[in-house]
Order: sequence, then C-alpha cells, then structure tokens
Amino acid sequence: MLAQLLIDEHALSVSRKLAVEIGLHEATVIAAVKELPLLDFKHIYNIQMLSNKMPYFNSKTILRIIERLQASEAIRLVEIDDKRKVEFLISKDLNGYGVGNLACGWCGINTLVLHEHHYPIPRSQDGTKTVSICPNCHYEFHTMKYLMEVLV
Repeated sequence: MLAQLLIDEHALSVSRKLAVEIGLHEATVIAAVKELPLLDFKHIYNIQMLSNKMPYFNSKTILRIIERLQASEAIRLVEIDDKRKVEFLISKDLNGYGVGNLACGWCGINTLVLHEHHYPIPRSQDGTKTVSICPNCHYEFHTMKYLMEVLV
C-alpha cells in the first residue's frame, strides 16, 4: 500500500535541505503546495486539493502543519476576494469538456446540473448579477479562501 502511495500522482519532490531545516512533514506540505494552481504568483490554498495530493496525511494533520509553517513564517496566507475567485474559475476554460446539455457560466464545462441564481458578488457587497454554474465551480468558489505564498 505504501509503495502505491509513493508513485505517480502522489510522488512529491521534497528538498532534502528544506526537510532538514524545517522538518520532513513541513517540507512535504510545501512541495505539495508548490504543485497547486497559481493566481497572482501565489498558490491557491484548498485543503481538499492538498489532501488529494497527500493521502498519507489526513486533513487535520495538514492544517496543523500549515499552522506551524505560518508561525515559522515559511508561508503566508493572503485572503482572496470574490472577484479574483471568479476570474480564476473563468480562466479554467473547460469549453467542450464534460457530459450534458448545459454549460457552466464560468468554466464552460458541459454538465447535467447547474446551480442557478448564484451571486458571484454577494448582495451584501452590492452584487446583483446571477449566473448558472456547475457544481465544481460552486464548490471551488466557496472553499477558495486564501492564496498561499511560500517564503522558503
């Protein structure tokens, strides 16, 4: 089982120097973060994406490691606003992919289900526009809270 986890999509290149300097678990999380998508030269922080990249750590362990990395100033979390989230989701450009006769208003993927009347900019922030988006964009929009800047 362990050998299976360490091949293909779960393999991470961890700097030996960094592992000695800040610890193996911390260096492993930084290696996984560096594989996350970029926005404004910072990595999009999503705990689910990190969990998928490192199935040998559970989510709580990853969160504890991220807290330690922040405390040691190895990383910095920067809040991402709703407009930047939408820009990122639109940039995915998945037109022509997927199955279904409906198209997501943001990524363009074909789908069988759309979330109707979603406010990309909340009404509390004077948002009035509604869009029909796929479940994946809806999930990503609500879970994408921070950009992560690696400082080591």
